[in-house]
Amino acid sequence: MELPFGYEEAVREWRLFEEYLVQARYAIRATETGDPVERNMADVLQRVSNAFTHPGVRKALIDGRILTATPFLMNGGNSYTRRAGYYSCYPLGD
Repeated sequence: MELPFGYEEAVREWRLFEEYLVQARYAIRATETGDPVERNMADVLQRVSNAFTHPGVRKALIDGRILTATPFLMNGGNSYTRRAGYYSCYPLGD
């Protein structure tokens, strides 16, 4: 199967998408200006890793071997958020 673009273009597009996600969704924002403080996914993962106490989990996050769900990427280690939830699924009922 032939793809409509090459490897280099795919990597370039992925990096643009990653930048968008970090800037639009995951980055902590400066309280004064609302501008994103974190520049890239490595900054986000460094912050999120600080919410874990186990050194193996922290290292795996920083190395990109594991990735948390979006709520944790947005809220983990974020002292400015009013959202305390870290999970994307919640049990319903008793």
